[in-house]
Amino acid sequence: LDDQLGQLDTAQLFWRTGDDDFHEAASCRRSVTVTRGRQVLQTLPIPAGLGPLQALRLDPSEQPGVLRILSLDLVAGDGQTLWRWTSAAGPLPAQPATPGTRLLPLPEGGCLVLAEDADPGLLLDVPQAALAALGAGGSLVFEARWDPLGPDLGRLLAALPTP
Repeated sequence: LDDQLGQLDTAQLFWRTGDDDFHEAASCRRSVTVTRGRQVLQTLPIPAGLGPLQALRLDPSEQPGVLRILSLDLVAGDGQTLWRWTSAAGPLPAQPATPGTRLLPLPEGGCLVLAEDADPGLLLDVPQAALAALGAGGSLVFEARWDPLGPDLGRLLAALPTP
């Protein structure tokens, strides 16, 4: 576990403009240094000229761990906030997008994202009006607390029943 600290990790945002699947060509990647418990603010740009977006998928990391997403902001190219969610607003507006991802609701709002493996993914539930506006370009900004886990511990936690 300590070997992961100080290394670079990668967050990736995928977008869909039609009924196609998510793919690498329609995505943006950003690196962040792994620090246990640190709050990370990450901005993932979405290029202009895509047309109306249909869906967004956030892969917040490329390693096992426990992540608490504190806020999500969709920002237009001109800086206008199109949509905002914070953990105080209630459950994370997302669904697991990969088999190694579990969402564990928290009583105080929001939830923990348990990444069992190196491919956690979240299909974000974003209002259609905000997605349509992002076709002209913008970004997803998210803030999170990240606690990396060893792969064996991630698998063990994922095997536990959800409360």
